[in-house]
Amino acid sequence: MVKPFAAALAALLFVGPASAAEPIEFTDTGPAVNIARSLMSVERGEPLRDDETVSVGLVDLDGDGTRDIFAFADASYFCGSAGCVPRLYRLERSTAKWHELPIESDTFINGEPSMWSTGPAANGWLSLVLVHPDFTLNFEWTGEGYAQVAK
Repeated sequence: MVKPFAAALAALLFVGPASAAEPIEFTDTGPAVNIARSLMSVERGEPLRDDETVSVGLVDLDGDGTRDIFAFADASYFCGSAGCVPRLYRLERSTAKWHELPIESDTFINGEPSMWSTGPAANGWLSLVLVHPDFTLNFEWTGEGYAQVAK
């Protein structure tokens, strides 16, 4: 028998084919937020406090039918005076475990969640685009994570 939580999580994460050039919609509620909070707590070495908000956007970056978790935490460990650095988590289906995919940048990534969107696919995965009022940063899949590219 499938447990209600497992069924709800599966419905949330498994989707149809990915589409390009879409804004990433973020929420601060739901099962994916709980997953991100747990993973971020492990990274930090202590649980996130209730007043530390986590926002997640779900997007199928590689078209495998499983949404990846793009997460921001409003917590000093993950944020600085210039903004919050996002985390990207992917479910490894063979192990049913989440792992972080690196996002490499020459610039401190100081975009709010609402500034992120997907872009055209590169190397088989959707690109990530940060549209800031002062600049635009483009990130493409490298085979191991995302890296900033000049456009």
